[in-house]
Amino acid sequence: MASELPLRPILKNSAQLSSKPIAIVASKFNKAHVDGLIDSCVEELKEILPEALIHIVRVPGSYEIPVTVQHLANQGTTFGCFIALGVVLQGSTAHGNHVSSSVSDALMEISVRLSTPVISEVLHVNNMEQADERCFGVELNRGVEAARTAAAMLSLFEEIAG
Repeated sequence: MASELPLRPILKNSAQLSSKPIAIVASKFNKAHVDGLIDSCVEELKEILPEALIHIVRVPGSYEIPVTVQHLANQGTTFGCFIALGVVLQGSTAHGNHVSSSVSDALMEISVRLSTPVISEVLHVNNMEQADERCFGVELNRGVEAARTAAAMLSLFEEIAG
């Protein structure tokens, strides 16, 4: 995983990129940390794409994120991209590994099937220090990273579409 944030993308036409809403699907589990990711992500999105329509949907845990992304995609609204936010804290069993792998695999499958970017910042951390650094920090804030990646992918897909 990167040790520094990607640069903020330079967008040619942010108004055009804002024509399709962005869905953030976020876990309620580890609420304080996920709230930090959401806040950072939304703040950065508003800086990059000030006219963007942002829909936030909260789900019980990270495991429920993929099915909710798929459900939203099936509802008729054409989202420009999806952002998945969650925090899985590794415990003394393999459960955290199973949840993280399952969520990651499912989100990638959905993204490819829909041909729509699904930006995954469902973090799998070993301890609260790592969670704090990635959810509240400045240098490694994964909410900011998710927003920048989403904007870059929206721009890329718009460029490809011509």
